Amino acid sequence: MVHAGDPDREGQLLVQEVIEYLGWKGRVSRLLVSDLNRPAVQRALARLEDNARYQPLYRAAESRSRADWLYGINLTRAWTLTGRQAGHDGVLSVGRVQTPVLGLVVRRDAEIRDFEPRPFFVLWADLAVAHGELRAWWAPAEQHPLDDQGRLLAREPAAALAERLPGAAGRLVALETQQKRQAAPCPTLCRRCRSTPPGATASPPRSSWTPARRSTNATS
Repeated sequence: MVHAGDPDREGQLLVQEVIEYLGWKGRVSRLLVSDLNRPAVQRALARLEDNARYQPLYRAAESRSRADWLYGINLTRAWTLTGRQAGHDGVLSVGRVQTPVLGLVVRRDAEIRDFEPRPFFVLWADLAVAHGELRAWWAPAEQHPLDDQGRLLAREPAAALAERLPGAAGRLVALETQQKRQAAPCPTLCRRCRSTPPGATASPPRSSWTPARRSTNATS
């Protein structure tokens, strides 16, 4: 038997529970597939491991699952009874994951609701240097009115500096350059075509998914 669940705690748990439910006592190998393209799957098939090595992963997922259940069932009951005492007729659901996530959503909604747009000002300058031009951005000092992201909220300091800059001379005291290399992106997997948000591309998902599926079938 080959355990081919996802290479994480939950994947180990889901398939392992089925194996134990069936009462299988024979040898179990573990297949770890991190990508769904053919070379990756072939490499994983050539490196099957003993599933016993991943029992700690299974136990960790099992412990977390039971802890989540105990956490949720007890606190949901406690908060529901507390809510009834306060006049709330309904269930107050509490969960280890859902409650913090709900808190994040509520706080973010409150920030969006209370957001007040404020204009900010940016000063760019084209500087003549020995070998051409250098475009620079002025970083305001702390004594200027700034928002929490360091952006200038008053026009006057930038306007006053802009009036003094034409024809002025300066000295470049420090310059830091970096050479970076960026690899070409990997080809998009068929499952990503289906999960890409509709607004991320100009075409509907079906128009990109159908040709991708045909090309995959043609090369398989």
